[in-house]
Amino acid sequence: MRSQLKDRYIYAVIRHLPQSEQERVKHELEQIFKDVLLEMGTANHPQEEDYRAVIEQLGPADELALNYIGQERKALISGAYFLLYKRVLWIVLPMIAIVHAVLAVVSHFLDIGFNPAVMMDVTIIGTTISMVVSTIFHIGGVLLSAFAIITIVFAIMEHTKTDISKEMFDLPDLPTEKETINPIGPIAWMVVSVVTTIVLLSFSDIIGWRVEGEWLPIFNSEVIRSFWLVIIVWTVAEVAIELFTLIEGRYTMRLFRRTLITSIVQIFCIITVFGNSDIVNPAFAQFVSDLPNTAERVLSNPNIAIMVICFIALAYDALETLYYALKAKSSI
Repeated sequence: MRSQLKDRYIYAVIRHLPQSEQERVKHELEQIFKDVLLEMGTANHPQEEDYRAVIEQLGPADELALNYIGQERKALISGAYFLLYKRVLWIVLPMIAIVHAVLAVVSHFLDIGFNPAVMMDVTIIGTTISMVVSTIFHIGGVLLSAFAIITIVFAIMEHTKTDISKEMFDLPDLPTEKETINPIGPIAWMVVSVVTTIVLLSFSDIIGWRVEGEWLPIFNSEVIRSFWLVIIVWTVAEVAIELFTLIEGRYTMRLFRRTLITSIVQIFCIITVFGNSDIVNPAFAQFVSDLPNTAERVLSNPNIAIMVICFIALAYDALETLYYALKAKSSI
């Protein structure tokens, strides 16, 4: 006899475990339930109260999940949140380090050019070595910042207990195929968000193109950096909603409401940064003014174009979440 309570409990235990471990742990828990029910003498016709008795013996799902990977309960971030926290860090931080290194190399070569004869100059070699050393230290600072953002968001979720409750039988419903969200998406968007922040605050000069042999940045890096706090808030909002999406693991109305709230925060940040025409490099603006009318109309306001693209992306994300949440709800 299948038990909804038992299936929900097992799902709550395994859902944030590594993919390679989930089937093994699921099979083991199924066997534990059978063994305990045999000891209780109710294996042939178990009732819901029998399954509740087994769950009481096993303990809260998030604590049991930690036991399967040999981790103690943590004070700041605990339970299944801690499992997901480690998973996110192991994926996101190395990717950020790699992207930052690539951006630093690209930015350096844009500064010195790609002429092999120039690159063999002793001064250029010394500059390159200095760039490598400074980049290593800068990557350390960026990783520390990303680590802090992710940790703070997880700690807030732990404190507010967004989804995983201490209550023994406050278990998540089993997801349907329509509701399930692939974890690759939220993790990828977290990386994109942090990388975008790195580009805006450290490498905005790489956004541009060559004009008469020289690199012409589109944006004024000093003005963009003056909005560093707003950009960080924008990043935190994006990381927060992607982490909640990972924890939720499905399309729900609760996820839609939080998506809507973080989208409003991000819209405010986008307008504050890209709504300011001063972020456009004056040299680029002059270059555009000399172009034919058609090209000028397309390129004259790159900040507005980026702002519109961001708005469309946020609206699409919110509507997609609402659509699948309503679709999953109607299929229950």
